[in-house]
Amino acid sequence: NIGIGSGNRALGTILDLIKKYKKVCVIDPLIELEKINSKENKTIFCKEKLPLPYSKASKWKNLDHFKLMGQKLYGGHSSLWGGNSMRFTEKSILEWPLKYNEMEKYYNISEKVLNVKHYNDDISKFFKIKKKYQNRIKEKRFLNYKKNDKIIFGKSRISKKDSEILNVKDLIEDLKKNKKIKLIKGQLFKFNKKKNNFRLFLKNSKDKIFCKRLFIAAGPLNTKKLIKRSINTKKKYMKLKQSQGFLVPAFLYEKFSLKKQNDSLSDFHLIYRDFFKNNIYMEMKYCPKLIEETFKKKYGLFYYLVPKIIFKKILIIWGFIPSQHSFTYKVTNKKILIKKNEIHKKKKVSKELNKVFDLINKNFNFFVLNFLLKFTQFGRGYHIGSNLPMTKKNSDKYLTTNKNGVLNLKDYKNLFIVDSSIFSTIPSSSIGLSLFANAFRIASNSKTKIK
Repeated sequence: NIGIGSGNRALGTILDLIKKYKKVCVIDPLIELEKINSKENKTIFCKEKLPLPYSKASKWKNLDHFKLMGQKLYGGHSSLWGGNSMRFTEKSILEWPLKYNEMEKYYNISEKVLNVKHYNDDISKFFKIKKKYQNRIKEKRFLNYKKNDKIIFGKSRISKKDSEILNVKDLIEDLKKNKKIKLIKGQLFKFNKKKNNFRLFLKNSKDKIFCKRLFIAAGPLNTKKLIKRSINTKKKYMKLKQSQGFLVPAFLYEKFSLKKQNDSLSDFHLIYRDFFKNNIYMEMKYCPKLIEETFKKKYGLFYYLVPKIIFKKILIIWGFIPSQHSFTYKVTNKKILIKKNEIHKKKKVSKELNKVFDLINKNFNFFVLNFLLKFTQFGRGYHIGSNLPMTKKNSDKYLTTNKNGVLNLKDYKNLFIVDSSIFSTIPSSSIGLSLFANAFRIASNSKTKIK
């Protein structure tokens, strides 16, 4: 059994495989984030290693997110993420070819492994989290709000190791030290299927590597390239789907402070239940230091004219549009260009978001400054996939997978794809936890007997 990659989806696969099989190998370039970061590019917030350096803070919206998503890093995108670990809601995966309880079982397992804490709030009630797993919230560290059937609000669910954002590579290193897995440094260039075996070809290597089962967790961009180089098929590849990010500030009416700052870029999570009859997910961050430093870097001397009390009154909200309603765009000469046929989508989304903000304003002690709404490519907050989607029926035209990540082609029953390439849609949410849980589910269901 060989897994390709070392991110959340790879770890989910590995942890299930080592229960059942003796030999599990992981192939990864093992490139550390520090090697691609220059000394000038200090991270914009605390200890979290985000691709949002001070030196480019004023140009963050022009960053090429596809370059980011194609990065080959040890630990995958857990080297870049904010640790946000919210479950997908049942409504958000209605188009997936599986029942919600098939995912729910693996969410429970995944949250234990990733050390995700739950709290006695509306989010725990919504997901029916048992009370013994709920931690008490101190009222002074929680925003006041009125209960509303359309709003589910609570503390952020964050994957942590001690007081730090969890990085999957640390868990993989533990497995290596305990001789549960073997790490092979290299980049898989292509593979061939010969009878019941896969022959793997690593870039710049003449080593002969064979395996019975192959689990690919290389991310939607790299996985597609790998499949194209390895498999001849007349079927077409689906276009990437994206979950468009957005960001908006809010002005706080109430006095509020957090004595201990969260290492993540999120303090609170909110789910709104009626966005185009679907769910939309948002994160909230209160950090005057973050606002002050960003403003200072972007506006220079003008920063000194702004009363410091203003920075203590700003709450930042960002979230994600479900892929069914997202619009696509590209960056050309550092400008964001939206296709003409996509502009109407942006207008519809903006109008629907304003309805959401209006209801939030009525139920919270802050006012959303919706005239400052920005659709973004905000660092880690850009989710793509669905180019090899799970489908209920096999397609004669497009290359797809079944619900267990197996390509709908003959003779590839022991090849499993476990990253967001196979998501049927990209829901409005952080996706790290769901990548882990879905990969764990697929590995658990890979029961093909091998002699």
